[in-house]
Amino acid sequence: MPFLERIGRHKMYTTVVFILLCIVASYIVVFSVKKPVPIAGIQRVCVDQLTLAPRKHQPTTTSAFDVTYEDQITLQFKTIASRTTCFTPKFDLKAGEYEVATSPFGGLFAQKIFRVTVL
Repeated sequence: MPFLERIGRHKMYTTVVFILLCIVASYIVVFSVKKPVPIAGIQRVCVDQLTLAPRKHQPTTTSAFDVTYEDQITLQFKTIASRTTCFTPKFDLKAGEYEVATSPFGGLFAQKIFRVTVL
């Protein structure tokens, strides 16, 4: 029955590879899409965006906006998620598009990129 054992191992290998590919594809879809944020003038704007561990998130690059997280979900005095991400311009901005990227500890993993459009 070595032939049947090989078939069983092949199915398991195929299943593991399929699951890993699904995880990678999901990661790419969730984190590579730039989220649009329209802003008019010099005001603060907030968007509905779920962020896990918002206290760990930092900007990955120098940007023209301060990023804050509101509407937080806490569990026993620990913040586990935020439902709202807010952007406040640091100075008067010209009309155009700006990118703001945040991620845990300011790294590349789980980086969220927002495309802020100043009208």
